[in-house]
Amino acid sequence: MAADTPEQGKKGRLSGLLAAPQVEKYGVDQIDESERTATPWSFFSIMMGSNTSLGVVLFGWIPVTLGLSLWDSLTSMMVGTLIGAFILAPLIVIGSRTATNNATSSGAHFGVRGRMVGSIVSLSIAIVYTAIAVWTGADAMLGSLNRMFGLPYSTPARAVAYAVLTVLITLVAIYGFKLLLRAETALWIAGSALMLLAVVAFAGRFTLDFPASEYVLAGRWQTWMLSALAVGVAGPMSLAGLTGDWSRYISPERYPARKLLPPALAATFLGMILPQLLGLFTAITFSDPFAPYVDGLVAASPDWYVPFILVLGLIGSGGLAVSTAYSCGLDLEAIIPQLSRVKATVFTSLLAAGLVYLGSLVFDLADSVISVSIILLALSTPWAVVTGIGFGLAKGRYRRDDLQVFNRGQKGGIYWFWHGFNFRAVTAWAIGATFGILACNTTLYVGPLADVANGVDVSFIGAAVIGATIYLLLRLLFPEGDRLQAAAPTILEHARVKAVSSDAS
Repeated sequence: MAADTPEQGKKGRLSGLLAAPQVEKYGVDQIDESERTATPWSFFSIMMGSNTSLGVVLFGWIPVTLGLSLWDSLTSMMVGTLIGAFILAPLIVIGSRTATNNATSSGAHFGVRGRMVGSIVSLSIAIVYTAIAVWTGADAMLGSLNRMFGLPYSTPARAVAYAVLTVLITLVAIYGFKLLLRAETALWIAGSALMLLAVVAFAGRFTLDFPASEYVLAGRWQTWMLSALAVGVAGPMSLAGLTGDWSRYISPERYPARKLLPPALAATFLGMILPQLLGLFTAITFSDPFAPYVDGLVAASPDWYVPFILVLGLIGSGGLAVSTAYSCGLDLEAIIPQLSRVKATVFTSLLAAGLVYLGSLVFDLADSVISVSIILLALSTPWAVVTGIGFGLAKGRYRRDDLQVFNRGQKGGIYWFWHGFNFRAVTAWAIGATFGILACNTTLYVGPLADVANGVDVSFIGAAVIGATIYLLLRLLFPEGDRLQAAAPTILEHARVKAVSSDAS
């Protein structure tokens, strides 16, 4: 048979892109190697599209509400984002090595039942960020319609808008990875263009001399640290459970870590910091920077840009919400294997919508976002650090079939440890997370250890250092590495799950 001409190949790729999407058949089960056709640039597109969103732009406004100046806001976001991206690196690669999502992959270190820690933490983060995206997108659309046509910006109207946006997002998430990739690529391109127009729209009111105001915490550096954590580090760490959802479709045979990580880390940093810079840029042009961000954005916008805010609210927030809603379904399926991915996605989307109604219509969402981000950071950081260290100690080698034991309702395998739990990792996470929660210092919640560093929030640093130290100490006292590495000589070897007659510690 004659080889395809370049024109025929181009037509084939185009027809594949335009083909009607099919509902993804995979949940958290292991993906067949023949299906792993994504590339590092697929990951780049999803990461950029997910973050080209008003939900991420919103975080650039938060340092201003904390009382920071322009330059303190900028440096806190950039330093925090760099730190978060560095911690995230192993969690980008692990999905590629295991052909499943990160929470399930963490079973190699927490045990196939102990990996429920990762599933629950990841699910919580994904639901919260889905809610944030729906809220910002719907409010932006209604605010724009109100200014353009005088349509009501009332509580009933907002409730309807939240519901409509939730339904649209859920539909894309149900179809799964291939439609997600298409949607995020389109949203990244369109959303970036709209954000560039925003720079033009607000440039006339921008000033480099935006001063600090009354700090929300005791002083400048305490507040700077709060911003670095809640905005900077929290950004990449909010993706700790999501990155494997995308990298699991990337084959490590064709794209090892040295090819995957450069574009992935670039997308993580740029995808987070660029929208946040837009949020900061626009917020300091508001007559009242402390007013709700979306309201201030619509009020300060020139007339010609208001219709673009409407579009940005729809497609921009869709990028973040679609990726997190997709992850919600996978995480809930990992917790309750009896649920299909589709059913789990619908259920978690309804739960996220409930959080939107509660957070936007009942509570002060800005304060809620800060506090919830810090608390979730305290819970997710020690899990991410332990999983990353475990990845390094295992040299990135895993028994893929053994990771699926819990999902199949089986027992045994190399990651069974003790009744399905690895006490080393679970203990390290529990102690690190406990310190993190007790040391939180936010506007809504102040832990009993919040003053341990003179008011500076060390919940993230403490949770990470304590979790890592305890895990390494327990691995030293109770070795497991030799047994695991000997059992997993290559990353592509599949091991048959073997029943065990008794639990091994």
